[in-house]
Amino acid sequence: MKIVLCGSNRKGGELWGYVAGPKSASAGVVVLHAWWGLTPDFIDVADRLAGEGYRVVAPDLFYGETASTLEAAELLSEEMLSDAMI
Repeated sequence: MKIVLCGSNRKGGELWGYVAGPKSASAGVVVLHAWWGLTPDFIDVADRLAGEGYRVVAPDLFYGETASTLEAAELLSEEMLSDAMI
């Protein structure tokens, strides 16, 4: 399920992410996506871990954007790092 992880971020919007697994889980996992963004592959990883009984959160560090080329992925990563330095 896609949820708001926190009310605001440096860009002035909401930080979204994906959460899966039982609320009663005794252990949790944070899944951080690669420079491609929060793609279906990373959601699948979260779902598989949730299937093992973990509560999983996967923050969407690129605010819903994903990349399909190396150049686009590099640009997304550079933008995130630039925002983090402000």
